[in-house]
Amino acid sequence: MPITLTKSKHLTTGLLAGLALVLIGLGLPPLSARLIELPGNEVVKHLQENQQTVSDADLAVLESTRMRVLSWFPLNNSENELALDAFVRAGHAKGEEATRLFAAAETWQRVALRTSPTDPYGWMRLAYLFLMQDGGPSFRTAAAWTQSMAVGPYEPELMISRLQMGMANYAFLTPEARAYIPLLVRGSATFDMDNLARYAKEGAFTSIVQKELANNEEELALFRQKISP
Repeated sequence: MPITLTKSKHLTTGLLAGLALVLIGLGLPPLSARLIELPGNEVVKHLQENQQTVSDADLAVLESTRMRVLSWFPLNNSENELALDAFVRAGHAKGEEATRLFAAAETWQRVALRTSPTDPYGWMRLAYLFLMQDGGPSFRTAAAWTQSMAVGPYEPELMISRLQMGMANYAFLTPEARAYIPLLVRGSATFDMDNLARYAKEGAFTSIVQKELANNEEELALFRQKISP
């Protein structure tokens, strides 16, 4: 006997088909955006690993793909990566061009942070941008650094760079912000003793490190060994 669909079954089938079309429609824009950004993904990877391996042509690919993504379907990482792109370009440029690119990087980073205000890496990048634009330590660099610490204090990959910047901007830090320094010293000793010793010598803050490591004889001895002439 042939099976016939009732009116309700026809309605259910139609609703399911309609829902499927809606879901496909909702999924296509982000999928397309991910496909558009693919050529720039390798550039981002190289930037994160070693900026020296990235050419101007690579940076142009990154910028063009992220701008196309923004015009099609904005993704959370697009503005961050445009800020990174402009920041690296600024490091390659001079004079007015460098000034323009640093300003562009700051603009993109501020937009990214409005979208993701709890991004410790974004705040740290903004701190570097302020440091470069201000020609050295400043109150706004210290403020961005402090915000990075506040939203994500335990970031192993940022330990050394945060300690360097924190010590460089120490005079501009509030007493509350300075309380992060011991955390960074102990974390750096755990994750990267070699660079802790190197940058403590270069930044002339070996005595501060030794004070913070005083309760750990093994780490203190290793640190003293590494800073020895």
